[in-house]
Amino acid sequence: MRQDGASKVAFVTTLVLILASFVYFNFRARKEQRESGLQANVVHAVIELGSYTDTSRALIIGYNYDLLKQFASDNDINLDVQVSRRSRNGLDSLLRSAVDILVIPYEDSLVIDSALVSIPVDSNTVWVVRHDWEQELEQLNGWIAALYDNPDYDRRRNSYMKVYSPFRSGRRRSLSPYDSLIRHAADSIGWDWKMLAAVIYHESNFHIEAKSYRGARGLMQMMPSAAANFGVTDMLDPAQNIRAGARYLSMLGSRYSGIAENRLEKEKFALAAYNAGGGRIKDCIAFARAQGIDPHCWDDLVQVIPMMRDSANVAQVPEVRLGVFQGYETLSYVETVMAVYNEFCRIIQ
Repeated sequence: MRQDGASKVAFVTTLVLILASFVYFNFRARKEQRESGLQANVVHAVIELGSYTDTSRALIIGYNYDLLKQFASDNDINLDVQVSRRSRNGLDSLLRSAVDILVIPYEDSLVIDSALVSIPVDSNTVWVVRHDWEQELEQLNGWIAALYDNPDYDRRRNSYMKVYSPFRSGRRRSLSPYDSLIRHAADSIGWDWKMLAAVIYHESNFHIEAKSYRGARGLMQMMPSAAANFGVTDMLDPAQNIRAGARYLSMLGSRYSGIAENRLEKEKFALAAYNAGGGRIKDCIAFARAQGIDPHCWDDLVQVIPMMRDSANVAQVPEVRLGVFQGYETLSYVETVMAVYNEFCRIIQ
């Protein structure tokens, strides 16, 4: 009987150890699964809406970027967001687990093998996640569904979806989804925020994903190397891009403090330098002075730039370092930004 009792104790002890091991390893597996999901060091998201026909009219990429960042903030997630212009690149990356969240256009019959699809975001997009993210998908869906109950939802959505032309618009309460960021950046450099908004409108039409053939990127179309000098780590980030562009404009404008006759003229010089480069505007000033013109306003340079298209004229002024300057683009740039600025002053309440 004692031996049978000892056997039972040994059996129970073994069973408890087996159960304990099972619980431990199951807990560890779930922990590792969580750490590989939304609580990973960095969650990678790609917005791939190149085939979406409304991206030229609405700011859908900016809207989804904003939502992704808000979701990350609400859930304490370190999120990296990229934009892909090549169809299916993001999906291929998702299927091999190089990407965790993929934003694509919504379709009624959308089915993706080996991936999970969220509920629609405003009937425009869906967020696709990895096949092993069942719990994370529930979290995403709950967060997306809660968007529509937020009292700020309509205003937020409309700021991205209702795009307008400043030359045909009536009175408005806002100019863009980024008004607060633009106001803050403009205040920091002493500019009228509507002037800074006019630069952004002309550069990118408020599209965060805008990219020029020269490689300039973001709302203010800065070159990545120049933006890096102002601390930009994410060219898509509206706050970083606007802040860097504003600081660069301020730096350019400071060069003309002793030249321009007032603040507005100094800003025009800065706009010209933003487009053509400070060296070109320095050449224009030197050329104007060689013609007996002391350039206190932008129109003084407008007067002499056509003369700089002639190499014979330029050769007579050794202070002109960069040679012939056509200047068509720069003249148009300043004129257009000022026209948009005047319209913004008219329409904003």
